[in-house]
Amino acid sequence: MWRVIKIASLFIFCCLIIFFVTAAIYHYVMLKIKKAKIKQVGTTVEVDGYNMNVYLEGKNNTAH
Repeated sequence: MWRVIKIASLFIFCCLIIFFVTAAIYHYVMLKIKKAKIKQVGTTVEVDGYNMNVYLEGKNNTAH
């Protein structure tokens, strides 16, 4: 009886590990796809070592 419980718990543990690894890979792939679809708006500038997009909003905004 204990052998059956041990085998069943090992099977469930393996299934959970496979599920979490698959979910992590799927998440990583979806982030890469989403990043490729994002359009850059404005001009990219470096601020404190990080890249940021700078743009103007509104109809009558002018850069002077």
